[in-house]
Amino acid sequence: RNALFVNTLALPFGYSYRKVIARSDYEKLSGIEKEQIQRRLAVAEDEAAEKMPSSDRADEAQIDACLASFAIETVDAALPDTGTNVKRTETGYKVTADSGSVSFAYRRRKGYEVYLRLEGFTNKKVYTFVDVDTSDLTTTFITRGPGQIYSLNREDYLIRLSCDDEDREDEVRLTFRSSGRYTLDGAQFVYVPVSDLEGDLAALGEVALENAVFSDNGVTGTCLADEKVLMTFSIPYSKGWRVSIDGAPADLLQINTAYMGVWVEAGAHTLSLYYVTPYLVPGAAVSLLCLAVMLLFPAFPGCECNFGFPCKSPFGRWENLTPDSLSGPFRGERSMDRE
Repeated sequence: RNALFVNTLALPFGYSYRKVIARSDYEKLSGIEKEQIQRRLAVAEDEAAEKMPSSDRADEAQIDACLASFAIETVDAALPDTGTNVKRTETGYKVTADSGSVSFAYRRRKGYEVYLRLEGFTNKKVYTFVDVDTSDLTTTFITRGPGQIYSLNREDYLIRLSCDDEDREDEVRLTFRSSGRYTLDGAQFVYVPVSDLEGDLAALGEVALENAVFSDNGVTGTCLADEKVLMTFSIPYSKGWRVSIDGAPADLLQINTAYMGVWVEAGAHTLSLYYVTPYLVPGAAVSLLCLAVMLLFPAFPGCECNFGFPCKSPFGRWENLTPDSLSGPFRGERSMDRE
């Protein structure tokens, strides 16, 4: 059964922040705090953040106040000692058969998103699948061991369980698709209120990129800002991207770890993003130089060619290539004769 959903809170292609948090401060936050703080602060790389005036950066007190305003609550999960083909150990669980499972209760709360956080969850296998089921949702995540090429050395997992408009009791079931020993340091339910979410997203879209025109390698649009803003674009960051504001080049920044943005002063502006393949011009120059050397080298007097082709000027007649005309690595130590 398939379903089509409409995102009524989608951000525009270009949206704006007023302040940034440095990447090093961002990395100190928990997973759920990282997710929430991007509703109000943009994440800038340390080198770029250090060059910004203090008025553009959130200080420690502002970051703490922002986190406190989210009113995130954490409740320890009551993990069971046994389950279906599962037994609790000092370090986690022992699963004696494939698809073993454990179940435990949790409370859904009106106006809250609820997440399950698993801490120190590992398995020695290359990778394993774990299903997380509630009464109306199934989520599957993959643990990747250190021997897996795509391993991120991740041991903590955050799984979204529900978002409700009423209070009620529910149950979580963890199903381990593969038998074995799993370590698990702890589990918590994280409650995040969504009452301010709509307002935060609306604030990000107050100064947006409008009248956007897309081309094969870029996009152009306009914006009207009442104050200095960091215009952020929903395009993955790459060194090949360039940006101009009202025709003048501007510094393009790596924002929110994976995307890009540019500071825009108050007023009406035209922004242009365009992509240029990195090192395209130097690469073309080197290629042309190599081609010129290859063509002109045989024309020099006294040329002793050992490159496996006749040593004749490109402005004259080339000899036909035959096995006997090859030299160097193609025909032992014998050199090629020239006319």
